[in-house]
Amino acid sequence: MRGFHPDDLKVAAPKFAHSLATGDEYLTEYRARSATGDYRWMLGRAVPMRDANGTILKWFGTCTDIHDLVLTREEAKQTRAQLGRVIEHARITLWAVDMDRNLSLFEGQHMYEAGAHQVQREKKDFLGVSIWDIFREQGRDNELQRYRKPLESILAGKSNDETIEVEVSSTGRWFKTRLTPLIRQNRAGGVAGEEFIDGVVGVSMDISLQKQAARDLQRRNQENANLLAQSVAAVSLNSPLSLQSS
Repeated sequence: MRGFHPDDLKVAAPKFAHSLATGDEYLTEYRARSATGDYRWMLGRAVPMRDANGTILKWFGTCTDIHDLVLTREEAKQTRAQLGRVIEHARITLWAVDMDRNLSLFEGQHMYEAGAHQVQREKKDFLGVSIWDIFREQGRDNELQRYRKPLESILAGKSNDETIEVEVSSTGRWFKTRLTPLIRQNRAGGVAGEEFIDGVVGVSMDISLQKQAARDLQRRNQENANLLAQSVAAVSLNSPLSLQSS
């Protein structure tokens, strides 16, 4: 047992003891010291060999080096966590649907807020559910119609990029969404094959502040135009030409 990493031995030893006592399969990941003295991640597995009466005669075990796989998995996990923090900080929603129009990815902020008598579902609870059913459940039929045409166009291969702006009625917030195809590639025998569309990716950004700023600017421009018109009218009324004619 001296070849085990001390932290992993605390986990592996009880699991192996449980398997010996119950006959359940032993399966765990642990770090073992290599010939060079470095620790490498291993996958340990053991299954019982039984006689006709079910009595355990011996155990058959394997030990597989999965060090590179574990490092890649952990790096991907860290990258995903960092991406999640960036998405949350940027106040965007990253989502995707598959070819059956079912939600396959949902990260970032909720675009919809549940009403007083509704419960906001967890993000994971939306996965695998038809995006159109989600819109209907949330009473967002007006948005459904805005999303359906560009999304279906991309799935049909008729468009590579669609952008729409939609107001969410439950919050009054505006979102600008860019839709692009989710591209995958066939692969067989280690050889890359043809690319194909396997869904749609959506990136939705809250543009409520920009919309409000645009409305404020439009209002100020209108107010300035009104003041200018009043000023011109006043000058015209008080001009010598106007006084003579009166």
